[in-house]
Order: sequence, then structure tokens, then C-alpha cells
Amino acid sequence: MIDEKDVALKFTNINDAQNAYMFDLQIFGNYTSDGAQFAINTIVNIEGAGSIVKNPNSDLYDQGTEVSLTANKNFGFKFLKWIDAESAQDISTDNPLLIVVDTTKNLTAVFDSLHVYDFGLLIEGSSWGQVKLNPEPVNNKYELGQEVSISI
Repeated sequence: MIDEKDVALKFTNINDAQNAYMFDLQIFGNYTSDGAQFAINTIVNIEGAGSIVKNPNSDLYDQGTEVSLTANKNFGFKFLKWIDAESAQDISTDNPLLIVVDTTKNLTAVFDSLHVYDFGLLIEGSSWGQVKLNPEPVNNKYELGQEVSISI
């Protein structure tokens, strides 16, 4: 166990013929902030519509920290905007959304459902070629507006 403020790691290659290193490093520490800290709480408006990634990911952030929020949609949904979870006031349509922490925030990522369509493909005749769809359908479905290329 090392209990120092500044620690440096040095890697030495034992065999000059090899140029690879393998290691497992775990760093544990206790951080105590000297200033105010606030939470950034996030939810999605429709369960299963998508997910939210905070970067950096933390329960509490020091005042002045920049946090990026990215709303990732699931199939059949589109991201619309960020709103204040308490007042429902619009915040932004930016995705990702960059926030400078100045108070506790409760944000909702608002998603809307898209129409999805079944796409069936019946191949008759020669079996010389293989039909490829790009992109591949998700459970034989495509979202509204998706362009599909067919090649043989």
C-alpha cells in the first residue's frame, strides 16, 4: 500500500525482443472536496427509450466542473431535448449537452417514439447471388426515414 500524494509508475521491458506490457492496476483513494459539491440527476421520459451517459461519471461534482450528458436512443426512438425534471422547462436540444455545475440539477432526456416498419424480402428465381441489406434490419424492422441499400 502506498500512502503518498504524488506517485509515479515506471514500466521496464524485461525482454528487449518483446515490445508489450501486461498489467492490472487498481487505484483506490479518498477524495475530499474543499468546495461546494452538487449532484447531476438524470432520467429518461419513456422507460426503455434510451440511456444517458455522464462524463465524467460521479455522484457529486465540484462547483465549476464541466459535465457532458449524452442521450443514447434505443431502436424505435429519437432524442428530442433536455428538460428540467422538476419544472418541465426546456433546457436544450444539444446532444451531448455540456453543463458547468453550479447547483444540483435534475434533468430529463426526452425521447419520442418513431414509426417502425416490417421489411420482408422474398427472393425468387436464381440462387447465384446473395441479397444484402445495408444496414441490416433490427428484428426485420426499420425506423421511419431509414435509407436502405440493397445489393446482390
